[in-house]
Amino acid sequence: MPAEQMATQAFTAQTELGWVSRYWRKAILFSSPTRDEDATETHLRRVIKQLHSFSLAAWACRNRILHGNTVEAKKESRSALIQAKVSEAYTLYFENKLRVLSRDVTLFSRKTLEDRLKGDDDTLFCWLRAVEVALAVFEKQQAKAEMSAAAFFQPFRDLGKRKLAAQQLMRLVEQQTEAHTVPEISQFTEEYIEPHSQRETEHLSADVSVATQDQYKGGNKRWQVSKVLRTPYWLEFLIVWSQMH
Repeated sequence: MPAEQMATQAFTAQTELGWVSRYWRKAILFSSPTRDEDATETHLRRVIKQLHSFSLAAWACRNRILHGNTVEAKKESRSALIQAKVSEAYTLYFENKLRVLSRDVTLFSRKTLEDRLKGDDDTLFCWLRAVEVALAVFEKQQAKAEMSAAAFFQPFRDLGKRKLAAQQLMRLVEQQTEAHTVPEISQFTEEYIEPHSQRETEHLSADVSVATQDQYKGGNKRWQVSKVLRTPYWLEFLIVWSQMH
């Protein structure tokens, strides 16, 4: 593997780790003309020492910019940071972006922002801590209220779902009923009563004696049929058809 590829592999691994990768040792050893492992270890120690020095220098520069070079400058920087946090809290509260319980409203209503900023750093820092506690209490209370509301309205949601399912079922039944409309009874009576009555009369004529026919000759044929046959054929057909549908 060429030295350039090994160096690229070491750089990629170092970027992922955030520190010197073990692949640098292979890259240095491969690129060395003598392939001396002791010289490679010495070279790596020098690289790590330079990295430590550079990191410490960068950290010291960062601290000087953020906190100042002297004690007075550090105090001034800390005071400016605390006052900026207090001003931000007041702004968010009066924009309704920072909410607390009614018992904690006095944190903002007791003093104006100008009066609040007149306090020393320790007082302002304690006030910021009190605001943080008030925010945590409000969030906990809000979560508890949301859980209680969900538990209270759950039966109503279930009832609504059941009603909706019942309405959908009723619409489905109505559609099925419209698709299978039962014909009126009059249609069957007009179509089946007279033919069956004639057929029943023929059967009756074959079973009843001639004397009985002469006795009831000229009488009500329908009454004769109803006396002999308890349930006419057409009525049985209507009963079975209605049960099937």
